[in-house]
Amino acid sequence: MNARERSDLETLLGEFSRTLEEANHELLAEVQGELRDLRARVAALEGQVGVARAEAAALSQRLMQHVEAQAQPAPVQPPAEAQAVDRATEEIRERHQEIWNLLQEGDDPEGIARRTNRPLGEIQLIIRLLQPRNAAPRRQGR
Repeated sequence: MNARERSDLETLLGEFSRTLEEANHELLAEVQGELRDLRARVAALEGQVGVARAEAAALSQRLMQHVEAQAQPAPVQPPAEAQAVDRATEEIRERHQEIWNLLQEGDDPEGIARRTNRPLGEIQLIIRLLQPRNAAPRRQGR
């Protein structure tokens, strides 16, 4: 290989190296931009999860207050308020029809939890909500 061919080859290799270097920098900039975007999306989603958790905790607290109020001897209520409570109880029954049916069949909370693949505490809470007003909790057993 003569000096001219060698010089041309070195020139081509130098240009190829610069082209690869530029492409590498462009690709790196794109990847870094995507990474920034993904981090921003993750942060936004984490914020939404935090809000959802706070809302769930507030709802849980309100539900527990409602359950505790249901466990107290019911004060004499005006008819309209009693009807509203009855409607709410019926809505809960409709929403948890499967649990209501199993309860009516005499299944115990543990059995209902197994059959519905739900936590026992959740089943116990739903059962308390499903009980008619002023009714003593039933003792289930098979």
